[in-house]
Amino acid sequence: MALTQLGEDEQMFRDTVRRFAGEQIGPLVRGMDESQQMDPGLIQKLFQLGLMGIEIPEQYGGADGTFFNAILAVEEISAVDPSVGVMVDVQNTLCINALIRWATEEQKKKYIARLALDHQCQRGRTLHRLRNARSRRRLQGHHRLPRRKRRTRFHPRQEGRQTRHPRFEHLRADL
Repeated sequence: MALTQLGEDEQMFRDTVRRFAGEQIGPLVRGMDESQQMDPGLIQKLFQLGLMGIEIPEQYGGADGTFFNAILAVEEISAVDPSVGVMVDVQNTLCINALIRWATEEQKKKYIARLALDHQCQRGRTLHRLRNARSRRRLQGHHRLPRRKRRTRFHPRQEGRQTRHPRFEHLRADL
């Protein structure tokens, strides 16, 4: 089957995530942007729906989904709020994927089960920093910060003329 044609399960999953994003995330976007924080209730809902542990095997409390399911979820959530999409993406594709691939069985039992079910794990500052940086730029009215102007220094031997640092003046003289 081509990637552009979703199977019945994938369509149902995509539609469920799309509906959740529109109904649960959409109304919170403006408030989260203005407060520059993720809504803790939203994070809990993401865990309850299983979106924070899509690829985690059932034996560890996950949804036992595929990487493609995780991508579908990230796309649908990002259409409503990219910051929440990044949070879901980082949780599923970086954190959990690394543990599934390289952790010992003891580590998997200890950490993966918690990452699948426990919304308290996500209260750290790392994910809030992503949101805060984006919100500050948005509130300032631009998405790119302006470049700093080059500093020029006044050279006392050359009255009234601003030059770059005197150590590099010989390079300009050769031009």
